[in-house]
Amino acid sequence: MQGNIERKCCLWQRKERINMDLLGKKVLVAGCGKSGLGAAGLLQKAGAVPVLFDENEKLDGKALCAREDYPKDTALVLGSLPKELLSELSLAVLSPGISIEEAFVSTLEEADIPVWGEIELAWNYEKGKVLAITGTNGKTTTTTLVGEILKRYQDNTFVVGNIGTPYTQEVLKTDKDSVTVAEISSFQLETAVHFHPLYLIHTSEPTRQAEISYAVFCLKKKKRKK
Repeated sequence: MQGNIERKCCLWQRKERINMDLLGKKVLVAGCGKSGLGAAGLLQKAGAVPVLFDENEKLDGKALCAREDYPKDTALVLGSLPKELLSELSLAVLSPGISIEEAFVSTLEEADIPVWGEIELAWNYEKGKVLAITGTNGKTTTTTLVGEILKRYQDNTFVVGNIGTPYTQEVLKTDKDSVTVAEISSFQLETAVHFHPLYLIHTSEPTRQAEISYAVFCLKKKKRKK
């Protein structure tokens, strides 16, 4: 294998699935990009009540609501997060790229509102097997390669994540026989709670980087639980 890039694969021990029933529940989706709209769309199809939120008050709300992928009749909040909204929320979902260190995230956690990422939300509705790929260099290449190999043997294979197609956009198509190959950044793992793929591939350069990234991940998770 070229260079020092290593590929590590492990089989995780199966755990009992824990799913949150969001039917009729109001859920805040932070971030109005492709992933945010995908998460809101998933929630709406699943019977939840999404509320899109973006701290950028200069965002063109009318243009956003006019997009074809904007979930119909979904409320949009720009600027600061209204205090009165907090008491109505059952969950908050952060789009990729939004840091858990943001002030509004602390406000949500102080109000005892669970904070998930896009990956955790999709996992809540996953019905098949998941192979996750994370690490430093080589994630997209590895995801593409693994996805193409699996497609030759498994018709209902989905390749999702940072590679381009949001996980939330495909997850309702999964079934007990499907396989999902997901490219996931280490930052997205910070907002993973019950996400538990069957296989995990970690691309690292070198091995020490993998150890450091995992240690930082654990420390941040421990900090958030306090």
